[in-house]
Amino acid sequence: AGLQRSSSFASGRKLGGQGIATESTPLVQLPPDAIKASPMESAFSSFGEGRELTKAPPLLIWIWPALLCALAYALYNIFIKKGSASIHPILGGVILQIVAAFLGTLLLIFIVVQDGVDTLEFDRSGINWSILAGVAVGSAEMLSFFVMGMGVQATQAIPVVIGGSVMFGCVLGAVWLNELLAVQGWIGVAFVVLGIVLVATDPASGLGE
Repeated sequence: AGLQRSSSFASGRKLGGQGIATESTPLVQLPPDAIKASPMESAFSSFGEGRELTKAPPLLIWIWPALLCALAYALYNIFIKKGSASIHPILGGVILQIVAAFLGTLLLIFIVVQDGVDTLEFDRSGINWSILAGVAVGSAEMLSFFVMGMGVQATQAIPVVIGGSVMFGCVLGAVWLNELLAVQGWIGVAFVVLGIVLVATDPASGLGE
């Protein structure tokens, strides 16, 4: 009888830590603090927990803003290349971030005026990840100024930087975020890596300005 009850207990257990039910006992509600998340899970818990996951929009819907984003990144690197020879990389990166923060603040004010402050949803997880993203992008900006200031051509440095971000993004997305890429996607990543090697070793790279 003891074994039968134990089996019933295991099969009747409710996942998610909200309660435990068996065939012979009612649902037992556990207090919220009975099952504690790890410090990392608490600090970076998913924003909007409980919302239904939405399916990605069709390609024709998201590809255009994505291409505009790619164009903005290309211009960003071109402008860094033009200025890198005449400014310290740290100062250049700081000025870049000040301008970006100013434009972002203007957009934030516009959103608040139009839709109200309640539209600015956030939680501790979102703030923490945004801070880490700021550290990453700030480092990328200063490193871009440093690399461009070494005299590397934009036609060589930009594809390596952008292609490298694609490569690292796919690998980290698969390992860290548990996202999936089909064989076709990994073949594309392999071509990106091949492109990085070809561009980085281009013998004409020293013929620019």
